[in-house]
This record gives sequence, structure tokens and C-alpha cells, in this order.
Amino acid sequence: MAFSNDDLKLVERFKAGDRRALARLITLLDNHPDSRDLLERLAPPAPGGAVIGITGAPGVGKSTLLGGLIAGLRRRNHRVAVLAVDPESPITGGALLGDRLRMARVAAADEDIFIRSLSSRGVAGGLSASVHAISQLLLRFGYDRVLVETIGVGQAEMAVLRVAEVVVLMVMPGTGDEVQWEKAGLIEVAHLIVINKADHPGVERLEQELIDALSAGQESRVPPILRTVASRDEGVDAVIDNLEEIVSRRPGLNWLQMRTEILQEAEMLLGRRLRELADQDESLDDLARAVALGQRDIYGATEETLRRLLPRLDSQDRPAVRSVTRQ
Repeated sequence: MAFSNDDLKLVERFKAGDRRALARLITLLDNHPDSRDLLERLAPPAPGGAVIGITGAPGVGKSTLLGGLIAGLRRRNHRVAVLAVDPESPITGGALLGDRLRMARVAAADEDIFIRSLSSRGVAGGLSASVHAISQLLLRFGYDRVLVETIGVGQAEMAVLRVAEVVVLMVMPGTGDEVQWEKAGLIEVAHLIVINKADHPGVERLEQELIDALSAGQESRVPPILRTVASRDEGVDAVIDNLEEIVSRRPGLNWLQMRTEILQEAEMLLGRRLRELADQDESLDDLARAVALGQRDIYGATEETLRRLLPRLDSQDRPAVRSVTRQ
């Protein structure tokens, strides 16, 4: 897409290290995912950066662990950014409560820490289409550890793989989530499993269940299983040690994973453009009514829609300049 002069000025301020420009560009990307091509105007991230996904059921202690990870990574001279993805609005959905509020206060006093809450905008998997682009923007600003905290655990939560090179699955004793983990496949794709609240009863049983589940799978790679009591900062350094070792192996640079990410990005882009065309095509309403009345088969209607819309993808009219900067 084309950018206005205001948009381009914002990019220049970003290049100069202006954190307000960074914040406004994040808002731009979050509100207008089709503006992600502005990343092409920025220098690639410096080598050594990584996006790390932290996922787990509500109440497992993700935000508490994040607080410890931020402090520990800063002691190792990393610049740390956190994207906390919530199911509701960042203003009304509790994005800056409890540990989040404490982290925000730390970030305000340290320019090498950046924290931003985002809404999932109802997207299945808990990640909006903008999260990948925003994480790449943060890497380009010089934050070399971008931590993405996602919501919930379930099959759709596999979406964390779209944005994170390293995935940390957090669990805790006494929740009975072992069936859910196996359904989701998260224990097979996680690079690191953290049992938080390890001072609670049942930690040994939980760890054995995880080992049994991993051993029953066909995966040759078995992730480390660590115990933490994040509220007391116990075990956090070991988590960082393992994360740094995993990052050094760069699992995200596997070309097959990159191929998958390219296709996923293409699917999102194609879907958005098809919806834009569909909004201008009244015949789709007629097709929908025919399917609802049982006069047409949904698969035939879908094929007809694609035959009509796909040839128009490259010929759709777009304004020469479109400003999407939030005023």
C-alpha cells in the first residue's frame, strides 16, 4: 500500500529511536494489518534477536514469570519487549492489572524495556493478525528479546507458532489439563515446558505425566521440563539459561518453518483481500440466500465465488495515497 507524508515522517522518527513513534506504529499495525509492508522501509533486525512465545492456561502465572524473565534478561544486557495478548480490549479487558501494572512501572523507568498489551480481536488462537508484524517491528527497533504472552490453552493456541521462534508452555499442578495439552499438541511443539507453582502438591505427578506423554509421542526432540515458583523468583534463572541455549540453536531459522509462515501470511493476506472484494459484490448476497434456502450447495457456491473474485485480485482499484496514521 502507499503511505502518506505523515506516515513516512513517523517511520523516520522510528528510525531515529523515538519510542513514541514506535508506539504509534504499533497502533497503526494493530488497527490496519495491511500496513505491514511498512516493515520493508526499515532495516532488517540485527542478528541474535528472538521472539519467544509464553503460553499456558489462565492463572498459571505467565505474567509473574514474565516479570522475572524481564529482570533476568536485563541483567544479561538484553533489550526486552513484551507483547501481552488479551481476549478483550487492552483498556477494558484487564490488560494492565496486577503483575502487568508492576511491569509497566518498570518499563516506564527503563527505556530498554517496552511493554504493550494488545487485544486478540476475537481471532481464533488468541493472536490477532498484527502480532507477527508488531514483533518484527520491535526487533527492528533494537529489542533483541520479544516476549509474546498469549491467552489460554487449546487447539487454536497453536497459532503462537506463527509468531514465535521459541515456545514456552507453562503448566501448574492440580489443574487436570494434561488431556488438553495432548489435544492441542502443545507439548510436542514446545521448546521448553515450565511447571510453575512447583511448591504446590502434585508437582512430581505432573512432571511424570508430562514425561509419559512426551515419551509416548513420535517426536525425537524432548523439551526440557523445569520447575519454578515465579512468585519467589525461584527457578527463573534456569529458565533463562535454557532459553538462551535454545535461541543459540535458532530453531526458527529452519527453512521448512519459514515456508509454513510464508504460506500462513499469504492465507491471511488473501483472505483479507477477498473479503474486501466480496463487500463490493452484491451477487455474493444472492448466493448466500440461495444456500440458506437450500437451493445451492455451499461448496458449489464457494467455487463460484472464487472463480469470480480471484481474477479481480490484481485489478482492484486502490487509492494512490492512503493515510492510516492514528490521529
